[in-house]
Amino acid sequence: MAIRFIDLSSNMLSGTIPDSICNLPQLQVFHVSNNSISGTLPLALRNCTHLRSMNLGENRLSGVIPTWIGENYLHLEILILRENTFTGSIPLSLCRLSRLQILDIACNHLIGRIPFCFNNLSGMTTTINRGSTEPFAEKLVEVMKGQYLEYTNEIILIVVIMDLSSNNLVGSIPEQLATLDGLLGLNLSHNHLSGSIPQQIGNMKSLLSLDFSDNQISGTIPDSMSILTSLSYLNLSYNNLSGKIPKGNQLQTLTDPSIYAGNLQLCGDPLPNKCAGDEEQVQPPILTGPEDEEQGEGKSEKFWFYFVVSCGYATGLWGVFGILILCACRNSTSGACIQRDRNALLKFKGSLQDPSNLLSSWEGKDCCHWKGVSCDENAGHVIKLDLSKSNSDQWCRDSSLNISDELGLGKVDISLTELKHLKYLDLSGNKFQHSEIPKFFGSLKKLIYLYLSCTHFTGKVPHQLGNLTNLKVLDLRSELSFVVWSSDSNYQPYADNFQWSSSLLSLQHLDMSGVDLGSAQNLMEVLTRLPSLQNLQLYGCGISNIRFQHASVNSTLIALQNMSFLRVLDISFNKISSSIPLWLGNLKSLVDLNLGGNDFESIEGGLSSLINNYCHLKSLDLSENKLRGEAFVTGQNLSRCVMHSLESLSLGSNKIGGQFPIWVGQLRGLQYLALLDNSLYGPIPSSLWNLSNLRELDVRYNQLSGVIPRSLGQLVNLEDFLISNNLLEGTLSETHFSNLSSLEWLAIGYNYNLTFKVSSDWIPSFSLSDISVENCKIEWSEFPQWLRTQEEVKALYLKNTSLLGSFPMWLLSIPLYALDLSMNQLSGPLPSGDDIPASLQDLYISDNLINGTIPNSLCRLNNLEKLDLSRNMLLELKR
Repeated sequence: MAIRFIDLSSNMLSGTIPDSICNLPQLQVFHVSNNSISGTLPLALRNCTHLRSMNLGENRLSGVIPTWIGENYLHLEILILRENTFTGSIPLSLCRLSRLQILDIACNHLIGRIPFCFNNLSGMTTTINRGSTEPFAEKLVEVMKGQYLEYTNEIILIVVIMDLSSNNLVGSIPEQLATLDGLLGLNLSHNHLSGSIPQQIGNMKSLLSLDFSDNQISGTIPDSMSILTSLSYLNLSYNNLSGKIPKGNQLQTLTDPSIYAGNLQLCGDPLPNKCAGDEEQVQPPILTGPEDEEQGEGKSEKFWFYFVVSCGYATGLWGVFGILILCACRNSTSGACIQRDRNALLKFKGSLQDPSNLLSSWEGKDCCHWKGVSCDENAGHVIKLDLSKSNSDQWCRDSSLNISDELGLGKVDISLTELKHLKYLDLSGNKFQHSEIPKFFGSLKKLIYLYLSCTHFTGKVPHQLGNLTNLKVLDLRSELSFVVWSSDSNYQPYADNFQWSSSLLSLQHLDMSGVDLGSAQNLMEVLTRLPSLQNLQLYGCGISNIRFQHASVNSTLIALQNMSFLRVLDISFNKISSSIPLWLGNLKSLVDLNLGGNDFESIEGGLSSLINNYCHLKSLDLSENKLRGEAFVTGQNLSRCVMHSLESLSLGSNKIGGQFPIWVGQLRGLQYLALLDNSLYGPIPSSLWNLSNLRELDVRYNQLSGVIPRSLGQLVNLEDFLISNNLLEGTLSETHFSNLSSLEWLAIGYNYNLTFKVSSDWIPSFSLSDISVENCKIEWSEFPQWLRTQEEVKALYLKNTSLLGSFPMWLLSIPLYALDLSMNQLSGPLPSGDDIPASLQDLYISDNLINGTIPNSLCRLNNLEKLDLSRNMLLELKR
């Protein structure tokens, strides 16, 4: 049984948790909160060793918290047992849950002390990567900042909370808790804790919410609390605290005196009782540190690969003799390659971990025919070594993929320096266990191509790479470029200055995405010394010192202006602010420009003026900035070349307001248009429906209104039509879709006044893979029959579409992997597992009128991972 996700929360379940629940060995998420389940936790539950999230809150469970939770659930990230009647002490075995990020055992009858070993909960620190690659639930309710807050599935992944409130805990607050510097919320209120607040409390710099109220804590408030610069909720009321309330930083913004009420010997602002000699007191120093940065979504990298053929063989008498000598040397060896090179390769192989036998061909005397090895045809020297992972770029974006086809070792063996004629080295996608990039790479002076992307190298980029004066391609992209500023940033490679690269005058392709360049000196100044540079990719490098103001003519501006041959420029997901300068349009060779994921607020002259300068630009990405309405100032007539050259325009996730720009309809070569997540309003201009090359239109999450005209059918190449979460109205009928035979993704949901009306015998010309029509007005007297024709659909979302009755059996014959029928009026029992498609992974039927029991036949759905039956009328868990 492969089911991994069960959510039965907010039903009317009673009785005990059945032992049979752990006939599901792959179960990872088990949520049954807000029911009336009683009894103790069954011993059989300890067999669910793959659990990542267990929410048993708001039930009637009793007994002690079992020690086997900490002994068996080593993958657990969320443990919620709040609002039950558990007794006894907190088991020390919970300290073994090193991945735990939410611990909520509030509102029980627990006694004893808070375990000192909670400092072992490394999932609550900033030293490791917290969270999972997939959500735990659609939503989760936790107490934070003194109130119940509902977290969506995206937020759950980064929430780090410890709530031990409303129990009968005694003793002092362990100072070891202060090592949990990743905690966002800590609530120890309504207990019987005594002693003082740990002086190290200032180390918990991630805290947003801190509640120690209703205890017996004494002593002074530590001055270090004033450096909790993120703190927005504090409650120390009704304790025995004394002395002066510290000032400085965030504490000065917490002006509500009630947060200190009931501490009769406290004095100072914001309390009315002042301390003696206030005027002589010195405020604690304000300490500052680097701010956390937001993660950027994985972005598509576009690589430009330039092959340069070297020519000009030596001629004349010495050239002839030289060739004869080389041939003689080759013939004198015992194989087809130079013996010294062969020995170096074998030594290098011996240093590798090769569990999949990828280098099984590395045997025999002719190393020139070994996998990944190429030799000079005349002399037999090894000139190319390509050991890159077969899907290194995809793996770099998602390190959870299968890694069986990778090589690994602690560090690169120095034997590679024996390959004196090596011109091409590619180790991309292999793991070097956070070792440093070897300095001896700088001695491979004939290298032209060096690829070290996604190799888990860390430490400082060695300056010795500047010795590789023949380099045309240098790719040092870190795997962390796709999880920008994550908790793995301790392993992020970095450059302290960029002077070493000034000698790379032949360099055409430079990719240092994910390398920390935030403190690199001479970064942009040195770039102006690279006259051959055509491809520059600095995605997610922490660059913040670039300034684009005309008033400040500095080396950065000069460097960019001098890069007249630049074809690809990607400085996305950094910390660059101010406006995008109009002169950027002077880089007329640009084909791909990506400035997304920064803090740009405006475009000088407006977007149309900027792109009007380009005749070769194919892709422009300005998404995830802070651009406002002036980005779409009234546009001029566009030049003929940009009208036909620009293929992709992405402005999603900004703050752009105003009406949809009419001039976009002049971009006749446009294939991809993304304006999602802005504040655009008004109708979609009619000129847009003339873009016959358009393949993707994404205007989700705006305030667009008006009707969709039938001229939608003119977009004959359209594959993705994404207009959900707007204010669109009118009716979409089969006439709109009559010519859209290439359509694959239809998302029209959450337009509450938009009606989707098609005839009962409609047979569409397209074959969809993803259908999303949630919260639309659907005119049907029966379940939509046209869905029968969509045999390739994989995801079907019909949430809140007024569905009545039971499941239509023909729908269950479609090989879906996701089906959402929640918030309808479906009634009767659940369908048998024998009727549900075996391919189904996610099934959401919450908020309906389903009754009866859960059929045992669901256990035969081997691919089912997520099952949400919450908020129905189910009465029992069938054993």
